[in-house]
Amino acid sequence: MEGLSDFLNAMGRRAALLSNAYYVLGGAASSTLALQKRRIFADGLRPDGTEIGTYSPGYLERREKEFNRQGTRVILTATAQMRNDYSVVVGLDFVGIGFQNPFNAEKAEKNEKRYKSALFSLSEGEKRTLLELAQKRVKDVLLGLS
Repeated sequence: MEGLSDFLNAMGRRAALLSNAYYVLGGAASSTLALQKRRIFADGLRPDGTEIGTYSPGYLERREKEFNRQGTRVILTATAQMRNDYSVVVGLDFVGIGFQNPFNAEKAEKNEKRYKSALFSLSEGEKRTLLELAQKRVKDVLLGLS
């Protein structure tokens, strides 16, 4: 019965891997985070693909003087503090994308209210990427490829 024992041990290892949220979702969350950061902090887009907004003339002048930043499209990157803090967040039984620093989370909420959009929600493309990568990881585990 060595064959059955080996099979059951392999299935136990696979089940253990699948019960580890970070193992299943960590890579998918990291890839999705990269897409999301580019959309928000470089391209200045909402989840629906429209521009977040444009800076007021007064703020644009301050932004150029204080932060040496140019461009009228809102990209939420005056100091880059919020962008740098936005990361994969891991708990005992969950994986998510968010802020480590509560101050940055508050700034994100204020910007979502200001621009009347859930800016940090996933776009349809980001959701697709997350789902495809998570499904691939699960499939690889079930087939014994990882």
